Amino acid sequence: MPICFSRILLGGDTGPHWASVFVSGSVTDAEAVKQTHVCQEAVRNHPEIRTWPALCVAYVGRGLSSTLETVDASEFDLEIMNRTGDRFLDECGVRCAGGLCQMIISTCETIRALRVRPGRMPEMIDIPNVLDALQAEVSGYIEMLGLDRGVCLICNRERKLRGFPTNRQVGGDIIAGTFLIAGEADGEFCSLSDTDAALYAEEFAQPPPSCSDPGKSTQWTFHVF
Repeated sequence: MPICFSRILLGGDTGPHWASVFVSGSVTDAEAVKQTHVCQEAVRNHPEIRTWPALCVAYVGRGLSSTLETVDASEFDLEIMNRTGDRFLDECGVRCAGGLCQMIISTCETIRALRVRPGRMPEMIDIPNVLDALQAEVSGYIEMLGLDRGVCLICNRERKLRGFPTNRQVGGDIIAGTFLIAGEADGEFCSLSDTDAALYAEEFAQPPPSCSDPGKSTQWTFHVF
């Protein structure tokens, strides 16, 4: 049976690292690219790079024009291909199957968080668990407020000084500007559980308050980043 395989080019002209590798089958998703040794090596050698461009192209043997009626390349096939390198593409009968796929590979862990914007309903988002991504969400330096065990609120620490629009009342305080509700474990941010997400989505579903309630008080835990 004719075989099907993909060539993955990681990095391209944007650097600082680029490499290619042959893998079995037609690769069209980022997770498959992440499993390749060239991607793992690139991440280890360049931890400062958070996103990598990748180009995946599917190929078949015996001069076919599509991946129909082919089988995925075996480990033996791949050993020969990767030992030969890109010169293997010049072999007789190897043809592009038209499965060109461009993608961006993110090396950052993402977390599930509840985004609460002024005047809008809360929404669940996936966000890279890195400082610059969190700061972008709240438009500046972040401050973490402990809400409950394993749950925290992430907001802009200068929200009152910068005149952000009133958002929601939390305990005895008014939070201005967009904020996030995320999980917290051992001082690190993590994904919000489905139960907590539903709880806080309902709590913050109400429109912005006109004033704070002096009768309520909350014990906060502050962390500034």
